Amino acid sequence: TFHPHTIIAEGLGFPEGPVAMADGSVLVVEIRPGRITRITPDGRKEVVATPGGGPNGMAVGPDGALYVCNNGGFEWYEQDGILLPGGAAADYATGRIERVDIATGKVERLYDSCDGVKLSGPNDIVFDAHGGFYFTDLGKHYAHHSDHGAIYHALPDGSRITRLISGPDFNGIGLSPDGRTLYAASTVRRVVLAFDIVAPGVLAPEPLPAVPGRFVTTWANKTYLDSLAIEADGHIAQATLGQQDLSRFAGHRSRWPHRAGHADRKRRHHQHRSGHGEPGIFPLPRSAHHQHLLWRRGHDGRLRVSVHHRETGEVPLAAARPEAELQRLRTWA
Repeated sequence: TFHPHTIIAEGLGFPEGPVAMADGSVLVVEIRPGRITRITPDGRKEVVATPGGGPNGMAVGPDGALYVCNNGGFEWYEQDGILLPGGAAADYATGRIERVDIATGKVERLYDSCDGVKLSGPNDIVFDAHGGFYFTDLGKHYAHHSDHGAIYHALPDGSRITRLISGPDFNGIGLSPDGRTLYAASTVRRVVLAFDIVAPGVLAPEPLPAVPGRFVTTWANKTYLDSLAIEADGHIAQATLGQQDLSRFAGHRSRWPHRAGHADRKRRHHQHRSGHGEPGIFPLPRSAHHQHLLWRRGHDGRLRVSVHHRETGEVPLAAARPEAELQRLRTWA
């Protein structure tokens, strides 16, 4: 069953990629309508920008602007009463990385290709301490074929993008606290991989390039991987689809993940029926060790927000941390 939670917004169109702002508001993408929305502490919704396509993960860059992974848009369909994203939208042209001015809503396209190959479906993003960012590309699916995705590094001024790893269905992405290891979750292959960083935007050579990455953990059943976040002590928190869990495991070991939180399957099924997506996570500041902000979309479309602690479970957002502490949230798409 759900732990106590606070409903702060409803009627959102497949929300993802929350970014907590200093004024107490939260910015989220709404993938289906192609917009970015601000949710104020009292639940009001304000449109920040309308990039179109399929805005997905996002993060605030060093210049204070939003950097958005735009997957280019999905077709949407129902299966057993469940609204789901599918293949490329009818008007899909390309995936892209966009810069959004929060104050004006101006949208600027930074990248839509790398070395002459278009981006397929950018999904999740994380900035490093040097001002650059890493992002995943989930790929794109069509009736008779699929475009493989990749992991990229890019600069926020639009001057350089580099494909680091080629491979299908990369989703969540994060950096170790010391910035030396990059982690990425492969959705369908249900593995979390680690890559050693030797310089900003440069990964260590792979001993076997055809099978890149260092194995961290996997799941034995039919579970698909979504967003991930890194705790201050280096542990990884991974949101999953199918089991609807929040799992926690060490980033330096190969072991089965510990299921840190599990939602009632019947309740989760009703959440699916709304078509508003899956749970998401992002970490609280370093002073809040082992805690993550956890959001879920209910069958009524409402966004429920609570704080999850690995020892005590979930508590309501308002009771979890003082307001001043909440305003210093670190963001992960």
